[in-house]
Amino acid sequence: VDKTKELTIELNQHKHVLQAKIEEDHVDLMDHFDAMTKKTTTLSNEANMARITAQEVFEMEHSVKICAFTKSIDTKLHHIGLRIHEESHASREEMSSHHAKMIQGNQTMLQNTTDTITQKLALSCAE
Repeated sequence: VDKTKELTIELNQHKHVLQAKIEEDHVDLMDHFDAMTKKTTTLSNEANMARITAQEVFEMEHSVKICAFTKSIDTKLHHIGLRIHEESHASREEMSSHHAKMIQGNQTMLQNTTDTITQKLALSCAE
């Protein structure tokens, strides 16, 4: 009977030690879980910040590309405008020159016709 009582006491002591150890391990596990949760949250936040930064960089690069593209179009349009102006000016000068030649030709023709008529009149009057 003493041996059973002794073994029961010893068993109860082991049981208390094991229970204390289980509770201690449970607390450690919960602390570790909390730490991992915080770390995961931190990493998730960092990932979100990195994603936002990447998006901002992409948008800025996209904006810069759009600005550069718009600027190149503006430059091309400006050059086209200059060429149109030059062509228009050259065309006006050419037309003006052509017009002056036509007027000169008409005046020469008119003068020749006038001279011919005058000569014919003079001849007809002389007869």
